[in-house]
Amino acid sequence: MSTHDVIDLADEADTVTLMESGKVRHHGGTQSFLDHARPEAAPGRKAESAYSALMRLDR
Repeated sequence: MSTHDVIDLADEADTVTLMESGKVRHHGGTQSFLDHARPEAAPGRKAESAYSALMRLDR
């Protein structure tokens, strides 16, 4: 599956590979991806928070 919508990611995927401009930013299990979320992220927003952290959007 390829998606730009990370909201339902935890329900749909076992493995996450996040790429930017051909470079792998993350490859691993869904939980290891979600572990990048900010601690204060709302439960339904953890994937979005993890994406932002890995893509360095939350600086």
